[in-house]
Amino acid sequence: MFSSKIIRKSIFVILLINISTFELFAIVFERRKSFNDDIFEYYFLLAPIERPGTGRFLSLGAFINNIEVPWIDEGRFNFIGGFGKGRGKNEFEGEDMNAYGLSIIDFPIFSNDFTFSPARLASTRFSYTVYERGINADPDRKLTILLDKVASNLGEFSYYFYDRQIELYYTFFNAELDFYGYKDYNGNVVSLKGVEGFGKGSTKFTERWGMLIDDTDFRRDPRIGYLVKFDRWQWPSRLPKESSWFQYDLETTGYIPIINQKLIMVLTQYFSTFKVATLVPWSPTSTAICSRVGSICIHLLKRLPKASYA
Repeated sequence: MFSSKIIRKSIFVILLINISTFELFAIVFERRKSFNDDIFEYYFLLAPIERPGTGRFLSLGAFINNIEVPWIDEGRFNFIGGFGKGRGKNEFEGEDMNAYGLSIIDFPIFSNDFTFSPARLASTRFSYTVYERGINADPDRKLTILLDKVASNLGEFSYYFYDRQIELYYTFFNAELDFYGYKDYNGNVVSLKGVEGFGKGSTKFTERWGMLIDDTDFRRDPRIGYLVKFDRWQWPSRLPKESSWFQYDLETTGYIPIINQKLIMVLTQYFSTFKVATLVPWSPTSTAICSRVGSICIHLLKRLPKASYA
C-alpha cells in the first residue's frame, strides 16, 4: 500500500509531467471532447437489482441526456428516473418492497455555470445496514436501521469555473421517515414506533458543502490529470441517544496514462475526520457514528460516561 507521502509525490510528478508536455487550457489540462457531448439521447433499462441486507427487486429505468433549455444559451440538462418492485430483507423478509427515483441533473438557472439538481427517492420496507470501519473493525459487526417507509427530497446547487474543472456546491437532504426500529449489534430488534422523533412521520435534515477541483481531460472518463475534493457534512442523529456530528472528507486522485491513454494508473488518497455537534452519553448505538470515520472514534466514545439504554 502506498504511503500518503508517496501519493502526494506521485500527484506532484503528474503535474510536472503534464505541465511540460501539454498545452495549457483552463487550469492545466484541456478537456477531451466527446462526439455525443451535445446529442439528445435516451435509454431504457430493465434490470434485476439486489443490495445485500436491503432486498432484491426488478427495476425499469430511463436515462435522457442533453434536454434543451430554450431560454439558456446552449442550456442542457439530464434526467434519470425509474421504479422497482421486489422483496425486503431482515424483519421485512418476504414482504413487498416498492421503490422509485426521479432526478434532474444540472438544470441551468442563469447559465450552464450555475445549476440546480433536484431528486426524489422513495422506498417501502427499507433496511439500511451500518458496518464498523477501521483497521481493527469486525467485518461481521453491524447495526441495521429498519424503515417501514422512507422518502428523501434532495437538491444540489453548483457553480462551475473553467469548463467545469472547478465546482463549488451545496447539497441538502430532507428525509421523511416512518421508523420500524433497528437491529442492534447483538441481533436484537428494538422498536422505535413509539419513540418521539423516531416514529411515523419523522424527518431528518442533512447538509453538505464542498469544493471540487477536477483538472482532468474528461469528467466522466478521466485519462490524465488530477482531482481534489473537499466535503463538509452535517449529519443528524439517526437513532435515539446517538450524537449528531460534522464530517470532513478530503479526497485526492491522480490519473497517469501508461499506454496511449488506454491503460491508466490511478492513485488515490482519502482522509476523513469528524467533530461532534450534539454530544450524548455513550450507548450501544453511539458507535454507529464511527461507521463513516473509522475505529478511532469508538475508543473516544467509550471514554464518555455510559447511559442507561433500553
